[in-house]
Amino acid sequence: MSLIVFVLVARLRDGLPLSASTDFQHSRELQERKQQIRTVSKSLSSLPERGIIMGNDLHIYFFTCEDVAYLSVCMCSVSAAVAFSFLEDVRWQFMASIDSSSVAQACRPYPFLEFDGVIQKLQQHYNQTGAPALGVTLSTVQEELSISPPQVLTMDEIQLSNGVANGHAGQTALSGQTQRLEPVSAPGILSLILNIMCAALNLIRGVHLIEYTFQGHH
Repeated sequence: MSLIVFVLVARLRDGLPLSASTDFQHSRELQERKQQIRTVSKSLSSLPERGIIMGNDLHIYFFTCEDVAYLSVCMCSVSAAVAFSFLEDVRWQFMASIDSSSVAQACRPYPFLEFDGVIQKLQQHYNQTGAPALGVTLSTVQEELSISPPQVLTMDEIQLSNGVANGHAGQTALSGQTQRLEPVSAPGILSLILNIMCAALNLIRGVHLIEYTFQGHH
């Protein structure tokens, strides 16, 4: 099984997917991690620059720089230094291939399909050698990680961050108001009609009583 299983490049501000690798594995955990990585990509603007989300056999690593995020799903046997070295290599290649204005103007998912092949080559290199492909060295990355360790997060924290960022808390309050304004049910309508009829009968009786009292005085 490959060490680096799946890769996604996304726009930081809104999580728009820009490019991704093609995976040929279909394990249940991988499918779950791929769904999670898309959830993570939508929350990155409120997350730290580097982070790890632990799994059973597969971990998610993410790294952000300027308005682009680089995410990968790796086997748990891959060290953090190797995982982040890979993401650094992807970043350097992406910056050399795609200008920032094209990223900012992108309006549809996966606009840079030509970069998929670059990701694939880097992925194959790491899976075969386990070593950086470009000028990035493991020692440099290890030193950076020791100075500024990546934050270990859970999906619950990611989803909470995503909910707050997208205003779900406000929607929850609004949904509560909507529930209070739901249409009255059939038993409720029947009860309302009976109450109105009883009130009308009481009103008629009151009028008759007033008339009878008035006539008695005259």
